[in-house]
Amino acid sequence: MDTMCRCCFAIALTFSVLPLQADSPFYTDDPEFSPGWEIKAGFTGEHNSGGSLLTEVLDWNYAMLPNVRLNLTTYTKDIWPDGGDHEFGYGDTEFKVKWRFMDADPKTARPSLGIAPKIYIPTASEDRGLGDGVWRFQLPLQFGKSIGNNYHFAEIGYQWAFDDDASDMLYGGYGVLHTLNKRFAFGTELYGWVPVDDSNNWQLLTTLGGVYSFNEHWSLKASISHTLRDVDLGGPAPSGVIYAVWNF
Repeated sequence: MDTMCRCCFAIALTFSVLPLQADSPFYTDDPEFSPGWEIKAGFTGEHNSGGSLLTEVLDWNYAMLPNVRLNLTTYTKDIWPDGGDHEFGYGDTEFKVKWRFMDADPKTARPSLGIAPKIYIPTASEDRGLGDGVWRFQLPLQFGKSIGNNYHFAEIGYQWAFDDDASDMLYGGYGVLHTLNKRFAFGTELYGWVPVDDSNNWQLLTTLGGVYSFNEHWSLKASISHTLRDVDLGGPAPSGVIYAVWNF
């Protein structure tokens, strides 16, 4: 399974009366987030050129300041490689700090802007094929802007891989989330990445997703994605996400 694809499932979102903001269940993150604590639990699954993968996600977020949020993601993985045996175990660990350094101006075209440095800690077993043992660091620039009931969100970033056998990557995405009413929103995005050492191995995914808010504390998110390249070139074909989110 592609490294970037393995690493893009853990981001969270909250709804009281459904606000215009993005991130989960999309790949593309944005500068907005809810106050206080947020806990997200769920599953991601995909089939790709190397086999099938099911990931069980537990994601913890805390907004320590109105414009700064801490995020710790842990997960376990079930892998069914083509031609190999099933493996289950703890995956890599992710830690991120999101900082929104500029808020959008509703009276002008000024968007919200933020950065979200993230580190991938290789806690998964390399011998069992649950990880590749490589430390990684991401630094994206994120954008968000509401226009009517549509929230436009985007990010572009660079990922460093601290191993001579692993490539750095450029990545980014753009999407639109439409609020239908105070409980339901749906959207779509394009998200892709390019390995610096092999630009021919680029990937581009399309995603359709939705979010339903039961009340100010609970919401449910789901999406489905598919690679826009030949399946034999890697990428999910398809992948799916479902999360339950608790805010307090």
